[in-house]
Amino acid sequence: TYNGSEQPVSPDIISEITHTVVSSNNNVPIQNIAQAIQDANLTSNDYSYTDSQGNVLTGTPTNAGNYRIILNQNGLDKLNKVAGGLTINYDPSKSYVNYTIEKAEASAELEGNNSKQYDGQSVTNVEVTKDGNIKVTTNVPGTTQSAYQLQAGDYDWYSADGSTRLSSAPTNVGNYMIKLNSTGIANIKAHYGNSANINWADNAITGSATYDITQAKATILLTDKNKQTSSWTGIEIPVNPADFVPTITTDNDMTLTVPAGILAVGDYTVTPSPVAPGTYQVFLTNSGIEKIKKAIPTSENYVWSNTGNGVLEIVKAKADYQMSGSGETTYTGSAIELPIDQLKDAISSSKWSSFSNF
Repeated sequence: TYNGSEQPVSPDIISEITHTVVSSNNNVPIQNIAQAIQDANLTSNDYSYTDSQGNVLTGTPTNAGNYRIILNQNGLDKLNKVAGGLTINYDPSKSYVNYTIEKAEASAELEGNNSKQYDGQSVTNVEVTKDGNIKVTTNVPGTTQSAYQLQAGDYDWYSADGSTRLSSAPTNVGNYMIKLNSTGIANIKAHYGNSANINWADNAITGSATYDITQAKATILLTDKNKQTSSWTGIEIPVNPADFVPTITTDNDMTLTVPAGILAVGDYTVTPSPVAPGTYQVFLTNSGIEKIKKAIPTSENYVWSNTGNGVLEIVKAKADYQMSGSGETTYTGSAIELPIDQLKDAISSSKWSSFSNF
């Protein structure tokens, strides 16, 4: 079988060669002549190759094909030396051994697995073959070619179980299978060439590889920049959703934005209940987080988390106070004391009550 190397007449072949001897002298026993051939101790140097038409080759054949093995002059000289005075007549056109170098069977297999984190882009061939994790392994006897490198277009994409062919390379998170297509098979055969010596059976190129797109991470974030300032009213202050639109950070450098107007008052919780003047923490509720995820078409490609809080500040309300009226007293030469009792009478009890709280 073809192996890319010269194939001299080996001892195994020589041992299989049958020598038939016919003597023109009936006084010389045939067995003596046969013994003489054995005594000659013929080796590979005593034989030559010819092509199938009998033309002697200058060297030892390498390529697949049909050849003949003949006794060369070295061999014939050896036989004559041990023939006991007999002359050995040899016609290589009639006496030869048929020898065939068969084509070698080649094979190739697509194998391996690779992965990447979701980035919103279709998988490229560079990503498929990254680090040599997905490759074509081959058994091509006698080849001097380098290993075949997968190219875009050599394979098709399938569902994880290989049952459904996809129209293009995948983008979204999931498990996928890659199979060589007819273009890839033809490219592998063309890369190694040598069709005269190599045979690719119909099922010689097989295999598949797997590729995984894994989820990226997304974080919904409220910070102290999400702030609402309201004046004290004496009742619970409602959250203004426009002040608490969160940002979304990802670990794949993709930008995600919370669509405007999807969050309502009920999507937030404030701790503690915001009534008295002070600073309060504002958090998203689970329902609010789910609203955000549902509003982003690619949300299934992320593992979601949320962190941080916004700030609701209730400041004291402002009150206006006015005094009116008049009063008089008689000069006495001493400092005038404020007629507080008269002032109290002049100020309504409700207004005085508010005033006394400041």
